[in-house]
Amino acid sequence: HTVLMMRSLLLLCAAVPAEPHAMWLTLGEKHIVVRFSENPTTTTRPGFDIGLANRTVASVAVKPATLSERLAFTMGTEGGGFHDLSAPVPPSLHDPVAVAMVNGQGLKGMFYEFPDTLIQFWFSAPLARVRSDWDYIDRHSVNRLLVSLDLVQHAQLRRSVFAVDGIAKLDVPTATLAYARISHIEPSAGKIDPVTGGTYHKIMHVATTTMRTHCYASPSASTVAELV
Repeated sequence: HTVLMMRSLLLLCAAVPAEPHAMWLTLGEKHIVVRFSENPTTTTRPGFDIGLANRTVASVAVKPATLSERLAFTMGTEGGGFHDLSAPVPPSLHDPVAVAMVNGQGLKGMFYEFPDTLIQFWFSAPLARVRSDWDYIDRHSVNRLLVSLDLVQHAQLRRSVFAVDGIAKLDVPTATLAYARISHIEPSAGKIDPVTGGTYHKIMHVATTTMRTHCYASPSASTVAELV
């Protein structure tokens, strides 16, 4: 088993009344896919609608590039009428030792189940081989709420925990595709929601990350992310 640490840029202990859907990013062999659903494996209709799709953007940065490349999403349909977003995988990501950061955001706006609250989604899929790769990945993150998976030595093994000072530790099997999700409510001065025209005083940030983990059999074992 690999013990992973979730690191966020904001304090993550805020209590939320309920959990909205999230945006889940998957790096495939040919396509980068974003799904809008309750969890990464469900395809409850409708998924994306046209408006949300138009308000969702993502980019990819592959080391040693200093600039990120914006992905060109198209909306597609999976079985049962579920709509996702997909973009071709850039050739640079096919390098088996690529170090990269794929991340993006989508604006939902206000929703009746969460009164007075603007909902903002963040999603990411880092590709890292050794701990030092995170320097490059962190520099190319555009998320205001970032959740990442990183190896931690000698941590207590637990399935799920609440974050303390922005850090949560959990046990994830090696060679397994892992999804992490986290939420934070940010107070805000009264502002106008560009989607609905309503006034909100809170922003609910919902962030996810996707990673496949492996451990090297060495004293300096590292978490590795691969294309899935």
